[in-house]
This record gives sequence, structure tokens and C-alpha cells, in this order.
Amino acid sequence: MNIHQTFLKMKDGVKLSATIYEPKVVEKNAKLPVLLELLPYRKDDSFYARDYPLHTYFAKHGFISVKVDIRGTGSSEGALPDREYSDAEINDAIVIIDQLSKLPNSNKNVGMWGISWGGFNSIMTGMRHPPALKAVLAAHVSDDIYHDDVHYSDGCLHFDWYNLEIDHENGLPKSPKYELDKDYFKNRFEAYPWVLTYLKQQRDSDFWRKKSLRYQPEKLDIPCYVIGGLLDGYRDTPIRMLGYLKSPLKVEIGPWNHSWPDNGAPGPNYEWRANACKFFKHWLTDQKNDCMQNKFLVFVRTGNEPNAYLKQTPGYWRHCDWPVSDTKTKTYYPHKTGSLDQSIDDSGKSSALDFNASTGHHAGFWWGEPTDDMSEDDAFSFTFDTKPLQNKVEIIGIPKVSIDASCTAPQATFTARLEDVFPDGRVSLVTGGLLNASQRESSLKPEYMEPGKKYKLEWPMHFTTWTFKPGHKIRLAISNSQFPMAWPSPQNLSSTIYFGDSTSVTLPETNTNRQLVRLPIPETRASRPALKPPVETDSVKIEEGLENNDMTWRETACREYHTQDWSYKTSRLLKHKVSAVHPANSLFNGNMETRISSRKSGACKIDLTTDIKVESDKDYFNVTVSRNLKSLGKPLAKKTWTEKIKRDFQ
Repeated sequence: MNIHQTFLKMKDGVKLSATIYEPKVVEKNAKLPVLLELLPYRKDDSFYARDYPLHTYFAKHGFISVKVDIRGTGSSEGALPDREYSDAEINDAIVIIDQLSKLPNSNKNVGMWGISWGGFNSIMTGMRHPPALKAVLAAHVSDDIYHDDVHYSDGCLHFDWYNLEIDHENGLPKSPKYELDKDYFKNRFEAYPWVLTYLKQQRDSDFWRKKSLRYQPEKLDIPCYVIGGLLDGYRDTPIRMLGYLKSPLKVEIGPWNHSWPDNGAPGPNYEWRANACKFFKHWLTDQKNDCMQNKFLVFVRTGNEPNAYLKQTPGYWRHCDWPVSDTKTKTYYPHKTGSLDQSIDDSGKSSALDFNASTGHHAGFWWGEPTDDMSEDDAFSFTFDTKPLQNKVEIIGIPKVSIDASCTAPQATFTARLEDVFPDGRVSLVTGGLLNASQRESSLKPEYMEPGKKYKLEWPMHFTTWTFKPGHKIRLAISNSQFPMAWPSPQNLSSTIYFGDSTSVTLPETNTNRQLVRLPIPETRASRPALKPPVETDSVKIEEGLENNDMTWRETACREYHTQDWSYKTSRLLKHKVSAVHPANSLFNGNMETRISSRKSGACKIDLTTDIKVESDKDYFNVTVSRNLKSLGKPLAKKTWTEKIKRDFQ
């Protein structure tokens, strides 16, 4: 394996740092396809251990694999861009692809790939049609970065660890020497925090849509391999792409969270890198194969008990067309009595529920990770159950909910959860979805509700698969709080649901179609030869507690890792707080610290701390962001931003 560092010069003279992985033995005059991954996640420290097994795998299978740090991040030059997936970033990607296509051993064909950010910019770059870019692989991506990303989940304001971590790492010096020069302070330490940028874009708009494939699908005309996870917040994107993309498309959706299929949790897993090599060989070389034979592979869950630490998901793999050919939508209607069946409650009755802003945390931080028993959240929700099932019910698709409802306040969030009630009363979360009620007609033109007025509200839950077993019940749970996933509405309120033919949930039910699907067994990921295990250690702890009607949710995490020359320690603390009595007064507080020390001397060269505090009242978000830098134990610099941002339908 030949691994070397280089710099790629952009049109404005800025040099971007690249690590190139090439096969050690190449046939004379052989020309190889090139694969590009472009990220801000610091290839020479934060992702130092992570990159090696991915890029060397591709190099060993006949590709030139290249990792590049985005300008203003990692070891690249330049100023930090003003946002994620900026115009500067995509413009650079086009220049990079052109240069990589002209490498001496290149066959002039380039593929772009990545997970999350790397998948986002792969899709966005493909929409710009660089001539040498022939195919992309994108895992866990959003085609609608307002509705389905980490800033506004389902159109509702959202904060989690990522909002803190990205602004923190944006403030770190250029690796690998970590020089604290004028360029560093101007281009990184003093760069405007992205959390403030996104808080000023609370409505759907061109700011989000010009980067979103969903609203311009005709712009992507190259082959795509898209990977999703049933416990990932972006899992609707592959399904939507199956519906609108005209170019060749391969989709795989497994049971994992926001991770690669070979090591994502919960399993089962498979070796996606082997599939990726097959895909890129087909589209970047003359070695054609059957990689596109099956357009859609999905893992069908056969129903698991509530367990936040689930390791293996029961179920089976299935090749499908889309829409799934044997799917029949079945509509269930809630009743005043709390039942759920296929008859309509035409009694003309209604039910009211008081808003409790401190509930909803059992569903997790987004519609993702495995969850424990949902019963506690359900106690503060409308719940409607079927009778115990006589036969199993299997679903593959996107459940949809419709309700006639009114509120006593002009601003409200509605959440719907589809759940599996076990015979012993335990409750598993199947899927869910949020609705910012001001966006009931349009996310582009939100409107407040008129208190007391009845509205027809319709919204989808997220794509899922599940099997409800005989003796179990199907549950629909609806409420106005999904804390801390969605920022609480500013007013106390009561919601009323009106029963009838407009209040229902529609499920995509299928016939069992088990198949023997063989997938490559995950291979052990290689580790950098120069690093002796343990390369890194991680720990995360989550706590929640209710005191004096205030719900507090805390997460603490730490990580230790090293490269040849440096040791790194990072720690973070997240805190969410909401009052059931005064929901307008909510809080997000994040603190993250990175210490970079010499492995030779032990001296701490860099100690960077970032604090983000967001406090709301009924009209404003009061935000403070601070960066504090120490070097060799001495205070060196501090930068603080304080802003008051008006609430805009959030």
C-alpha cells in the first residue's frame, strides 16, 4: 500500500490537504479509477484511525482512494466556509475531481462517496455535473436539508451533540503542527459559529432548498448507490429517491443507526465495501457486473422487545421493487374509547389533552436509536390500540396520520408514534413523525393556528419495517411534546382531537415474502500499523430527571485517541431543560473541550473549550457562544458571540 500526502491547489490559490491511498503493485501502464471522500472531519487527527480501513480497502481492490479536508478545516488552508455544504465547498469538489481525473495512474473516471456529510456533498456535487464524476455512493443522507437534517427535525427546531461538536472542531488549529498564527485566529478561532447561522433560518426557504435534491431531482443524472438505516433520521431519502430519480439507482436499508453496514448497531451487518467496489468497478471501468440487478434491498424487522441496548435485530432481508408490489394500505380509525380499528367513530365526540412539555424523551434524540419501553411517554399522550391481533401484520413503507384537531394556542407541535404493545404491556417504538402545525399547509409559508378552530392535519411518519405478532396490539400515540427531540412550543395549550373519517392512521401492510438473501460477511477492519491498540476509547452516559416540574436531560461523553506524534482527549457535556409549567423558558447548554498533547514530552499544546447556550422565552432565542483557548497551560485567547434571535414559528 502506498500512502502519501499532497496538496491540491484551488482556483483562488488555497491548497487543500489530500491523503492518497494507492495499490502497492500496479500492472505496467494500468489506469485505475479514483474514489474521493471530502470532509471537514480532520483526516490527520479526529478521523486518523477511522480513515485507514476504509481507504486502504478500496486501494487493495484496485482504486486510487483519496481523502481531502475541506478548506478551512483539518490540515487544509483557507477560511472556514460560512455553512455546511457551502458553495465554496462544492466548487472546490469540482476542481478536485478534475485534478484527480488527471493523476498519472488515473483512468480519468472518478467516483465520490461518503456517509452523512460525505454523502450529502457527493449528491450535491453530482448535481453540478463535473465531467469526470461518473457515480456516487451516499450513506445516511438527506435530500431535504430543512425537513430532514439535524437543525430542524421534521421542520421542528432541534439541538444535539452535533451542533456543539461541529462548531467546536471548526475552532481547532490546522493539523499536524497546530500553529497558532494570525491565519488561525482569523480563519478558524474567530469564524462565525454555524449554530447562529442556522438559528436565523428557522423557515424553509431557498437557503435550504437550493442544496436539496428533493426539489430538483432532474439535476442528478449519474448512477447512485444509496444506503440507509431503519434507525437513522435520514431514512426517508432513499425511499423518495426510488420514487423520483431517473438515473440508475441502487438502495439498501438495514436495521442500523447512523453507521456503516459492516459495524452499525444494531445488527445484522454485512460488508458494504465489497458491494461498493463492485458498484464502482461497474460504472468507473469496463469491468461490467450484475451490481444493479436488485434495485432495492431492505431488512424487514419481525418485531423486537423494547431495549435501548439492542445488539441484533430479529428479521430477514428482502429484495423488493418500489413501491413494494404486494403492499396494500389499510386504514385504522381512532375511537373516543381509545380503540383503533377499521370502523369509523361517527359519534361526533372529541378528546382533549393538556400539553406537557417535559415528556417524550423515551423516543430518543431523533427518530433513530433503539428505545426502551414507551409506556411512560404514552401516559401523557392520546393512545389508541387495536384489539389483540389474530394474525401477524407486516408493514414496509411510510405510515401516515391524519387528524381533525384544534388547539388553544396559535403555535403547536404534534407528534405521532406507531408502537407495538406486547401482551405483558411493554411497548416498542416502531416509527414516528413530527408536525410543526404552522407548516400544515406549507413549510415555505407558515401560518399560526387560530385558537379553537378545527384543522385537518396530515403528516407522514418515517419509513419503517415491522411485524406485529399475533396477540400484540397496534398502538397510535399522539401528543404535543417530543422533548428533547423538538424544541418545545412557547405556550401552554390543550389539544382536542375530533373523531370521524378524517382522523386515521394508514399502514402499508405487506404479505410475507421471505427470501434467501446472501450478503458479504463483514471483514475485520484494518488498523494503522503504526498505532498499537487501543487506538481510541469512548464512553457516553445519559441521565434524565424530573424536579419541580422541570425535566433535565444530560449527556456526558469522553474520547481518547492518538496519532504518531499527538495524544487527544475530548469531553462534552450536553444539557436540555424544559419546564412543564413555563415551556417557553427552555434551555440547551453544551460544553466541549479538546486537549492536544505531545506524545513525546507530554506537554499540552492546545486546550480549546467551546460553550453554546441557547435559552428561549416566548419571543426570542438568547444565544451565547464562547471559544476559550489555552496553550501550554496559559490562557491565550477568548471569543464570545451574544445574540438575541426572534422566534419564527418555532
